[in-house]
Amino acid sequence: MRPYLYEMLTRAYVNYDIAIWSATSMTWILAKIGQMNLIPKSTIDTVRQQQVESRSPAQTPDLTTNIPHYETDLPFKICLLVDSDAMISIYLEEHGVKEVKPLAVIWNRFPQYGPQNTIMFDDVRRNFAMNPQSGLRIHSYRDAHVNYSTDKELLYLADYLDLIALLESDFTKLNHHKWSSYVQKNRRHLHRKRRSPTAAPMASQVRAGEFNDQDDNDAVDSSGHTGTQSFPEP
Repeated sequence: MRPYLYEMLTRAYVNYDIAIWSATSMTWILAKIGQMNLIPKSTIDTVRQQQVESRSPAQTPDLTTNIPHYETDLPFKICLLVDSDAMISIYLEEHGVKEVKPLAVIWNRFPQYGPQNTIMFDDVRRNFAMNPQSGLRIHSYRDAHVNYSTDKELLYLADYLDLIALLESDFTKLNHHKWSSYVQKNRRHLHRKRRSPTAAPMASQVRAGEFNDQDDNDAVDSSGHTGTQSFPEP
């Protein structure tokens, strides 16, 4: 598991609803998040059962998987899972035909989300070719036995998420490619918040709350370090 994953998710959950979109099957996604203890096993079993039922001819295929409301000891929750079935093939001039992740799959189903309040992390830039303004390419995590003690990318990204939730009302005005410069420029806001014991919580304009999926009979479902060290742009 990448260093600081839990810290990033904990800090992100204050202001954001968290979704996981993998270019693998739902079976693999559930296996990995179970292995990392991101979701309770009982909830994973429930989602697996939902997957079985959704394969019935009587059911309309769904490209996203709501995670039902669940109790957890963790300070964050995952609200949505999306797998490779929701990816589409497009032609990219430099790469040919590739599978990408169109965020409209989520936005069309859950209109409370859109380009103004969505940010997508991926280590493959072309995955957000359909929504480049919403994508932030992170460095791949490889050679864990060598890099585990020095990899702080998720820690820095948590700062970025905190800051844009605090300072921005429209993410379309941001240049995520310059995210590290943004953190360096605005880090003082994090210092002020952390120094003040009576500081109010960050504005939650990004967090849309629990999913209200009207397609499911109005069922409500539970829908990333301070210091001056510089770090590279992705």
